[in-house]
Amino acid sequence: MLIKSLRRKGQRDRQQKLLMIVLGVSMLNCVVDFISSTAMNLNNNWLLYEVSLTLYFALMPTVTAAWIVYMLVLIHSYQCSTRIRQQLFLVLLPVICYFILAISNPWNSLFFSLSKDMRYTRGPMFWPLAICFYSVYSMLGLVILIFNHKKLTQRSNMLFLSTFFIASIFLLEIQVQFPGSLISEISYAVLFIFCDATVEEEKREQLVQKIQEQNIELEKSVKKASSASEAKSDFLSRMSHDIRTPLNGIIGMTYLTQKMELPDEARKNLDKINTSSKFLLGLVNDILDMSKMESKKIELHTEPYYFEDFNKYLDAVIRPLCEEKHQRFVFDVGQISEKVPLLDIIRMNRIFFNLLSNAVKYTPEYGTITLRISEKLISD
Repeated sequence: MLIKSLRRKGQRDRQQKLLMIVLGVSMLNCVVDFISSTAMNLNNNWLLYEVSLTLYFALMPTVTAAWIVYMLVLIHSYQCSTRIRQQLFLVLLPVICYFILAISNPWNSLFFSLSKDMRYTRGPMFWPLAICFYSVYSMLGLVILIFNHKKLTQRSNMLFLSTFFIASIFLLEIQVQFPGSLISEISYAVLFIFCDATVEEEKREQLVQKIQEQNIELEKSVKKASSASEAKSDFLSRMSHDIRTPLNGIIGMTYLTQKMELPDEARKNLDKINTSSKFLLGLVNDILDMSKMESKKIELHTEPYYFEDFNKYLDAVIRPLCEEKHQRFVFDVGQISEKVPLLDIIRMNRIFFNLLSNAVKYTPEYGTITLRISEKLISD
């Protein structure tokens, strides 16, 4: 368990960290118990036996104290840290006093006395302090657990904590009657394995529940996004159709008016109106194509695009923008062949509009904007 916890490093939560502290305290008690038992069976090791047995008595209630601390932190996990510290101090104060008395045993022989010839004799305070204190302290932990059982959100915590406090009372009596037996160590080992297994199982259940909740939230988000996308597509479709209807009327009336006998200046203005209307109609068609773009089903409609028509488009859309800022617009065709390119006229115009409108925007007044078109042969 300790190796597994160390391998997790930063992945341990507070409950797992506390469990590792309890495990460390229990391991320390087992080591001291083993040393004292070994020293008891060795001749001429009076000092080792005296020191190890003193430490054994001093550390007896520390395992129970560690479990009580573990329990209190779980019970008051959502309360202020100051209140938790106060309760921990009150619970640990008797253990601290007991520890001081136990450490002083070599001078006052309250718990035991050990002669130079390795004869062990129980002291006057062996039963009142070592045994009764341990039992009463374990019962105190059980009482605290019973009164706060509703605050433990996980039932497994209630189960193994109550099992420990009850078992510790009886195990101590057995160990007193049969010194050197390993029943308490074995019982604690089983309890730790059970505790670790239940904690891990609950962590997995919590993780599965969290994943399920996230999946439900994702499904709701997908439905909302789908509904929003459908509403957006429906809005754009209705808006585009509503705009396209008067635009077609403008284009049609412009076409009919161009057939009349008009002054040259009026005819030029009508040509610009016609070009601008068709460009605006192309923008509306782009809006209709947004749903196709989202589904990656956009199609290009290629047709011959003469330079004369492109020049008319520039005169109708770009040159008025330049005139507003007193800019000079130069369209340099250069030497190109008389071949007519096949293009998607609407999208081609859109590309040039984006580029040239930005040029107009970032060019100072009275500046010059030049559009130069050249021909380059690309081999396959």
